Amino acid sequence: MKLVNIKVKIRRILDFLLTLFFFNNIKLLLSLLRVEGVSSYVENEFLFKCASDGYGKGLIVEIGSYKGRTTISLVLGSKAKKREKIYAIDPQDDLRIREIFIKNIKRAKIEDCIIVNYIKSEEIISNFNFDIRLLFIDGSHKYEDVKKDILLWKDYLIDGGIIAIHDYLPEDHLSHLPDVNRAVDEFIINSDDFIVEGVIDSILFASKKIAENKQIFGLFSNFNKKRRFLKSLIDKSWLKCQ
Repeated sequence: MKLVNIKVKIRRILDFLLTLFFFNNIKLLLSLLRVEGVSSYVENEFLFKCASDGYGKGLIVEIGSYKGRTTISLVLGSKAKKREKIYAIDPQDDLRIREIFIKNIKRAKIEDCIIVNYIKSEEIISNFNFDIRLLFIDGSHKYEDVKKDILLWKDYLIDGGIIAIHDYLPEDHLSHLPDVNRAVDEFIINSDDFIVEGVIDSILFASKKIAENKQIFGLFSNFNKKRRFLKSLIDKSWLKCQ
């Protein structure tokens, strides 16, 4: 068991180093080192690129912030190109988690570029009348909640804008969440409103109506090729799990 844990840690370190050298985004990765969360370094780099280089004009909306790992990635990406502020929407009912979120946001020095809303997504929608160019959904993982977040917010997304859903994983994955997959399959993959552009780790992303973000996905597809090659080398070494 200890050997398996060592292997996992080594793989994570190598993944961090590969991400660092491929994207050369030292500021982002250093900002995330002390921020706990479930998103991978690759996913955070992806969100950074969507925020910095995604198509069109409009706000960035994040539904579900947890401890701020993805929030920081989105804000730093948008700041890198002097683009829009980020709406972070999360009731943060657990005050301990909220305190950690606030601490992480302050440490990253991004308070001036984020509008935090400690309420549920459906409670803010009635007073929301802005275009969105990037919508990241990582809130409740229950089917009805994921469905609600997609349907409530998709009409504010500009044509060519990006919708990204976290925790979309294959059925054989240990962390598979069937409710998330069901909602995404029904209302994004099988919807005429969206063109699915790919999956980065557990983030499925699509462009609305028109495919304007192929360059971003192409970049990460190239990264994944290098990543698979590195994994094959590791699996042939003493790190291969028995």
